[in-house]
Formats: sequence, structure tokens, C-alpha cells
Amino acid sequence: MLVSEAIPTPEGQLKDFYNPADYSDAEARAVLEDIHQGIAFEQAWFAESGRQPLATDMDVDQAVQRGKLIVVEDKPGIRAIPRLRNQFEGYSPPYLTPRADAALEAIGQVWADAEGSDADNSIWQLPVTSMVRSTTYQARLATLNPRQPSVNPADDEHSSHEFGEAFDLDGCGLYLTRQGVTQAIHARMPHDNWDKLDSSRKVLKEVLAELERSEAVHVVEEMPETTRWVYHICVNPLMSAHGIVKAIRQLHAS
Repeated sequence: MLVSEAIPTPEGQLKDFYNPADYSDAEARAVLEDIHQGIAFEQAWFAESGRQPLATDMDVDQAVQRGKLIVVEDKPGIRAIPRLRNQFEGYSPPYLTPRADAALEAIGQVWADAEGSDADNSIWQLPVTSMVRSTTYQARLATLNPRQPSVNPADDEHSSHEFGEAFDLDGCGLYLTRQGVTQAIHARMPHDNWDKLDSSRKVLKEVLAELERSEAVHVVEEMPETTRWVYHICVNPLMSAHGIVKAIRQLHAS
């Protein structure tokens, strides 16, 4: 569900969704309702699949031990941000199902190829900011901030993150590695790479829009045109990993 067409560029033009001075409570509620309606589509997928969410952090660990979840490594076009590697406060550890990891890798490759390379061989990567969450953590997340886009298990709803089949890509940030030095570039930081942020977002939107039409993934654009802009991407649990990667590669070939 890609909704935003505007691609603001200059520093300061992106608003802070969590700041009432930028978004009134009524405006924030409308944005959150749009997100909630988009995510409801994914719940139908998981109901049909018969899958059960990972209830606790221990369940997540056991799924890793059994190979149901795997550690997500950096890939062409993709970088797992440090808070995932450090598992800060147990936040969304860097695990996905093999199917979702394969989709993430393929999306990163298509995006990187579409972006092309710089003359100085700089390496650009999209930050992946959230992966698997236990139901326990999802419930805690839903109480942290009333403006946090979050499905609440207490309402008998489950996020696709709780199945390890979803990840979020930062909509207003990139990682740049140049001459062996890596730096984060984000709308909340001073930098001179606004054109690159805009062009990379445009390419990512085009890639995801095409891929969503194949029904291999479902995309929800969360908090667009703000410094919290992310693309929530859920992999279709009714398709095989092979089928999803094939759909992505066909997009790449076209």
C-alpha cells in the first residue's frame, strides 16, 4: 500500500511524526488508522496459513535453534543497523525466516542494481530497522508511545513481525561506505546527501510497487514525509521462498 507521491528534499522539510507541533493528535490518529488498515491485509494471510506467532523471546530463540529463523547478515544494498546486532533491550533481534531473508536479499540486490554505482565505488545500503518480534515484545511496543504504529496483541491482533516474515526498511536513511569508512546518513542528521536520499527512495518505491503487484510481498508505507518514514514489508506466507525470489528476479530481469 504505497500512498505517498511527494519526495521532499531540503533539510527540515520532513516533519517529526512524534512532535505535536508538526502533527496534531487528530492528524496522527488518521495516519495510524491508515497504517492499521494496511496491516490488516497481512493478518488475513496468516489466518489462512494457519501459522502461530512467536509468543515469547524464548520461542524466538528456539526457532533460531531449529532453523526456522536465521541470522540476517549484511547484503548487497542492505545493512542491519547496529541496534539489531546488539539486540538493545531485546528489540527486534536480527532474525527472519529463510523465506523473508531471501526476499530481503533479492530486494536489496534489485535496488542496488537500479541505483547503479558511483564513480568512486562508494557502497550504499538501505538500513533494515526491524525484523522478528515476539508477541511479548510487540505488546510492550504497543504501550510505549501512542503515536507508535503498532498492532497490539491485547486486541487479538498480531503483527507479521511476530511470525518472522516482515522487516522494515528506512525511508529516509542510508549507509554510505567510502574508502573503508562507513557512516549513517539520515534525515535527522546534518549531511549533504539529500539528492541521494531522494533518488534512492524513489527507486525503492518503484521496486516495491512492482513487487507488490506480483503478490509476493505486501508493503505498508508508514509515516511518509516524516523523519520516521519506513517501508514495512511482509513476505507472503502462502508462497514458497523459491516462488518469492523468482518473482523478484523476474522484476530484476525486466
